Amino acid sequence: MMALGTHQGAVSIEHLDGYLDEFTFRFNRRKSHSRGKLFYRLVQQAVAVGPITYKAIVRSAPVDWP
Repeated sequence: MMALGTHQGAVSIEHLDGYLDEFTFRFNRRKSHSRGKLFYRLVQQAVAVGPITYKAIVRSAPVDWP
């Protein structure tokens, strides 16, 4: 299983959605020929939204995104 190898067996249920999102992101882009553009778009997205606290990430209630 990807999570056991990548996270060395330390997978918590509260972060499972994040692990699966990361796996899906990497799987969908495994054959991408424009990785530079992908990185550029990622940086654009990172600076376009405000910071989020760790508490907001792990709490069970959905985060209200702008």
